[in-house]
Amino acid sequence: MGRWWKAILLALLLELTLFQYSSLLTAFNQPKEAENVRIYAGGEWNADGSITVEESLRLEIPQINEKLNAIKISFTRLDPEGKETEEVTTVSVYAADEANQDYYVLPDRQILKDVPRSQYLKLHLSGECKSLVIFLAAGQGDIIQIDELILNPKIPVNFSLLRFFVLTLTIWFLAFASARGKYYKEMQAADSWSQRRITLAAVLLQIGLFVGVVFLNPVFGDVEWEHHMQYHKLAVALSKGQLYLEDVPPASLASMENPYDYAMRQKITEGAGESYLWDVAYYNGKYYVYFGIVPVLLFYLPWYLVTGTPFPTRLGVLITGVGFILAVFWLSANLVRRYFKGSIPYAGWLLGTLLMINGCGALTIMRRPDFYSLPILLGITLSVFGIGCFISSLKENQVTTWKLVTGCLSMALVAGCRPQLLLGSLLIFPIYWEAVFQKRLLFSRKTWGKTLLAILPYVAVGAFLMLYNYRRFGSPFDFGATYNLTTNDMTRRGVDLGRLPQAFFVYLFQPPSLSARFPYLQQVSQWTSYMGKAITEGTFGGFFPVNLMAFSGLWFLGKRKWFPKRSVYAFALMSVVLGFLVVCVDAQAAGVLLRYFSDFGWLLYLGALTAWFSAWQYNREMPDRIHLLRLLQNAAFAVTMAFYLMLLFTDNAERLADTAPSVFYTFYYQLAFWT
Repeated sequence: MGRWWKAILLALLLELTLFQYSSLLTAFNQPKEAENVRIYAGGEWNADGSITVEESLRLEIPQINEKLNAIKISFTRLDPEGKETEEVTTVSVYAADEANQDYYVLPDRQILKDVPRSQYLKLHLSGECKSLVIFLAAGQGDIIQIDELILNPKIPVNFSLLRFFVLTLTIWFLAFASARGKYYKEMQAADSWSQRRITLAAVLLQIGLFVGVVFLNPVFGDVEWEHHMQYHKLAVALSKGQLYLEDVPPASLASMENPYDYAMRQKITEGAGESYLWDVAYYNGKYYVYFGIVPVLLFYLPWYLVTGTPFPTRLGVLITGVGFILAVFWLSANLVRRYFKGSIPYAGWLLGTLLMINGCGALTIMRRPDFYSLPILLGITLSVFGIGCFISSLKENQVTTWKLVTGCLSMALVAGCRPQLLLGSLLIFPIYWEAVFQKRLLFSRKTWGKTLLAILPYVAVGAFLMLYNYRRFGSPFDFGATYNLTTNDMTRRGVDLGRLPQAFFVYLFQPPSLSARFPYLQQVSQWTSYMGKAITEGTFGGFFPVNLMAFSGLWFLGKRKWFPKRSVYAFALMSVVLGFLVVCVDAQAAGVLLRYFSDFGWLLYLGALTAWFSAWQYNREMPDRIHLLRLLQNAAFAVTMAFYLMLLFTDNAERLADTAPSVFYTFYYQLAFWT
């Protein structure tokens, strides 16, 4: 508790001093209203003192001739019809000073009326300011009413509770990381009440983060884009006993020789004055949903039958996200209990578990709680929970039947969410290898009933999905993804090994692109020499450069003797290999997309987590190695969490800066306090 109070007091001190840098620097300013403001170009004064924008409005403040460290510009912007607009207005400042007789441009800024801090611009000029030109990027015909244009204003104090909270956590973590291993001397123990309290606090904080992220971007509050309503439409169809959607495809689509040719499809349907559903499966003149049916059966259909309304997808993502948090903690705890009991530092276990939750891609996908995110998130949640059940079912000389069956059912249902994630079921082999081949606890004459119960969920779910596929597409193994109406003809995509080098680089090894401006991350280049049709969306760096714990786990796999059992090593190695296989499947089937990092991230982290636990256990009597492991894990935690938290504020579409600029720029000025 003492360290918490110190962290709180230090955070409060920093919040009142360092983070009020701009306020303190301008505290002794003598503010004055700008005089002789004239239109430099691009506008015309109105009788009421407002300005009608003609093109590229520039206002000049001449003959300032004094030191200038800040200006405040506040204005009301009206559209040509006189209606006030809340759009972000980009403002650029051109300055002439003692070192520059001609105007030179300063970095642009975005001003919002409902974010007062954005109206203050800190300046760093050379000597006295001679004059300024202020460029306002308003549209032609817009009306600008200047409310305030003040030279050398006093920037108000901006005390941020959110920043104070994050700063307190950061200071506590730094104190924890520099405590010379004190917190790494206590081993993880399931029956420790103090550890349970800390774990509960960590779980609640993690859930709080997920809740905040899900509600961060308002554009996903009530998603009504037609192709995002597929699951609801399928629920309606199922309630009427049919598998195809009620929407009727246009006649022009049925007349095409190849309706999956994007350019030709656009040309023909637009020419006929018709439209079609985007990103659905089109087969034999009907629309189908090719995404996994399990989310519909779990959320959408029951909700529709009870309420008659569409299920809110964001709620489904939130529920599943909370389930994922609990599933990862469950799996991680059972991994230690089964193979590493009493030999893993509690701090190492807790940080490793949190890294798996946030670093595998789940946090990123939570910020887009839409139709595309739900089947992926549900698939990895069921996978993690299922593997946790498998490991938990193992006792010294028995296998707990209900946990085994629950795990098999959970893993089988993955096929109805995200079929490629079914590869995770192969982990059943290293998990049960000893139980089957050495102790004969399964697949023996005495255990045939238990074995049958374990197989039944796969048989039942598999039979249901095969019948579902056959009734729709005439094949039990055809999920319909190849018939999707998007930008690529998937029916002829095939397998091309030439796609793999780019996919492996972008998905796994590409360094992130950083900048000095919030949110400090930029989309990376995906230029390639691959001479073929590539499907890509903007990404922000490969998996390993920002997940140092997962990357170091690859190196630990080279230390075979560190692992307590051959089956544990096989489990860790197979997890990583399966992660790489999922990368291959995604690259061939769909391309390189940001949300697909979640498909393989959890597998790579599962292997890394097992490798790290083995490293902690094997080296526990070697203080120097434990010290290095501690430093590496703390560094990995700091780098990974910083990256994924910043990633919340950028995207390749529906960026927060565009959909909720007031939220984005509030965070901007809380984090970039020096601007």
